[in-house]
Amino acid sequence: MPPCDTEARGLSRIGANTLRMTTVFTQADVVRLYSELTRAGVTLWVDGGWCVAALTGGPQRHHSDMDIAIELSDHAKLQAELSRLGFLHASREGSTEFCYVMRDRGGRKIDIHVVEYDANGAVLRGIAYPHGSLAGMGELAGVAVRCVTPEAIYQFKTAFPPRPKDRQDVSRLAATFGFDIPRSHRG
Repeated sequence: MPPCDTEARGLSRIGANTLRMTTVFTQADVVRLYSELTRAGVTLWVDGGWCVAALTGGPQRHHSDMDIAIELSDHAKLQAELSRLGFLHASREGSTEFCYVMRDRGGRKIDIHVVEYDANGAVLRGIAYPHGSLAGMGELAGVAVRCVTPEAIYQFKTAFPPRPKDRQDVSRLAATFGFDIPRSHRG
């Protein structure tokens, strides 16, 4: 995942249901949001820590936000649906039209990564998701979710100096898929 990390609060309810503030994104929150967006016709891929959870059998740590990847062709539809759900653009240093955060009135944040590919799969604009990296499938709470492939999320997680949560995520990916853990991401 490209470096668009933010801290966020969790989603407890989506849409017309009552919203209550939580300190983490729960698995149920992610599944509800993913389901709402896909029902609205938005194609998205779970990225970041929730991608690791989807690929490795569920969450093993707290998650402060939800990272998603979308293609530019779904961007307007995503923004309209998130606006309908009460999300607005949030101010963040380094935000671009392709990497930004939307937040609802309760402070819940979604980190959005936008990419546009050409007919051959080369990135034209946006976040540099390598061709084929948005082809993963995982599962959260029994629900199949599109996500970044194991190889790509492993590369993203090991490309930068690790935080404790990155070490934990890399360890889970290595245990599940047999990847070697770089010295910088051990222990």
